[in-house]
Amino acid sequence: MSEVLSIKDFRRAQGMRAIGSAIVTAETEGGPAGFLAFSATHLTASPSIMSVAVMPTTSSLGVIRKAGAFAINYLAEQGGQAILDRFAGGDAPKGAARFDGLELGRMATGAPILPGNLGAIDCRLEQEQEAFGTLLLFGLIEAVTQDTAQRSLVHFAGGTSTLSKT
Repeated sequence: MSEVLSIKDFRRAQGMRAIGSAIVTAETEGGPAGFLAFSATHLTASPSIMSVAVMPTTSSLGVIRKAGAFAINYLAEQGGQAILDRFAGGDAPKGAARFDGLELGRMATGAPILPGNLGAIDCRLEQEQEAFGTLLLFGLIEAVTQDTAQRSLVHFAGGTSTLSKT
């Protein structure tokens, strides 16, 4: 397969769509793990399945597999940027240190739920599929939480902004 776009041009093209800022989390006895997810979306409504794209080299992948579960945390305007900064950028903390000082919640699967989020979707890992050097994780939704008073932190055009329903 030939490359049509450079990685930089691909990312710029993807930046044309606004997407909710999402952190995927999981936890085992070794502590919590998580990553910034640009591709976390629904697959089907019945059964209620979410999909998350993850690189095979992502350190959180082993934790998700061992836990057999993950949560998709959608970040809110209030406090979301500070949490996002823990998971983005080269100088951000690594591994379980990203969670230091955070009061984590739990839902059905036990996956960490980040504080002050817009909402979280708690999933039981059902299946993986490799395509083009990326893994797609499919999770059955076990629980959902939502804070309708919050505004969404979104990625758009290489930066973050907020979005509210009006």
